[in-house]
Amino acid sequence: MKMSFACLGTASLLLASGAGCGHVLRPAPTAQVVAGAPTAAFSVVEGVRCAADVAAWEGKPDELPAGVVPVKVWIHNESGHAIRLLTEDFVLVGKSGRSYRPIPVVPLVDGEGPTPGHILPIYSSVKFYVAPRLHGIYTTLEPWRAPLQRDEQLYDRQFRRWGKRPPTLDTVRMALPEGVLEDGGVISGFLYFENPERDERRITFEADFGRDDGLGTVAAVEIPFRVD
Repeated sequence: MKMSFACLGTASLLLASGAGCGHVLRPAPTAQVVAGAPTAAFSVVEGVRCAADVAAWEGKPDELPAGVVPVKVWIHNESGHAIRLLTEDFVLVGKSGRSYRPIPVVPLVDGEGPTPGHILPIYSSVKFYVAPRLHGIYTTLEPWRAPLQRDEQLYDRQFRRWGKRPPTLDTVRMALPEGVLEDGGVISGFLYFENPERDERRITFEADFGRDDGLGTVAAVEIPFRVD
């Protein structure tokens, strides 16, 4: 398995409704751009290396609704601690301070309830364990040993943003699953954010990598982008 920032892609991504809108999301001049991938930027904090690529999406033009921006995330954990990966811990923050959050691609599953199907992720991972609440969906991934505390109301509210147009199977398979990444682990996948381009010209990709028990932060990452 080859893991490199260059694998994140280099194509341009037009936001909102496509080429007619004319807005392109790019790394800001102050960002650390990934060598060979001009649309990807990264940050390393406390041993956690995180890259965000705003142009890695290669799905069909109409596969995502206009209000969704796909960002591919690549995480390598060398912090010495297991870190939690929850959708609520990622956000795009506009210059005004407004937050644009990821939209989960699968519902939370109760232990005895039915599942919406079994998902085989497209991207491989190393030393990653899926959140126990989602193991009934991601059955090929080993579950983490303890429940992960999350804001379930926020999760459900964001998931409902898909409305009558649920994500396609490929969209789900390419998504970054929730779970825990152990020390030495690597994972990549897409987060599907609320679209910030209508109201912003500067945004910051922020990720709060907390401890697996939710008690404290291991690393807080910020990566600046601009909308041209």
